Order: sequence, then structure tokens, then C-alpha cells
Amino acid sequence: MIDVSLRLKQLMDERGLNMYSLSKRSNLSWNTIKNICGRTANPTVATLSQLCEGLGITLACLYAGAIVPAGKGEAKIREILCDY
Repeated sequence: MIDVSLRLKQLMDERGLNMYSLSKRSNLSWNTIKNICGRTANPTVATLSQLCEGLGITLACLYAGAIVPAGKGEAKIREILCDY
């Protein structure tokens, strides 16, 4: 199971985004982002999809951080999943 809050924070850090800028890019309220990051809300698939649009990734890429096993081919598998 993916920890959406941790994954979202990781992706925001990688892109230099804060909650406010992600809320504008994903067309979600700042409160929604804050609640997801604070683990007080469970996002719907529609909300996750909007977050992914704001981050410039696919849903598969969002989950790639959680489903790809560690090992030699990890980087290549992540690349393939995120480009799909």
C-alpha cells in the first residue's frame, strides 16, 4: 500500500513545489492538499488524477515509488512506468 502523503511530499520536493503552488497547478484547494499531506483526508481517484496532472506525472508514476521492488532493474522499471 502506498503512503500517498509521503509520496506526494517526495514528488513536491523533487519539483520544488509547495502546497500552494501544487494546489494552483492541480486546480485543487490548498486545504485539500494540506489535508492529504497531513493524513486527515484520503484522496479519491479523481483527486489523485488532478494531483498527477499538477505534478506532470501519470497515476502509474505516482504508484511506481511503492510498487517497484528494489533491485538492479529498479530505475529502468520506474522509467518505463512513468513514461507509459
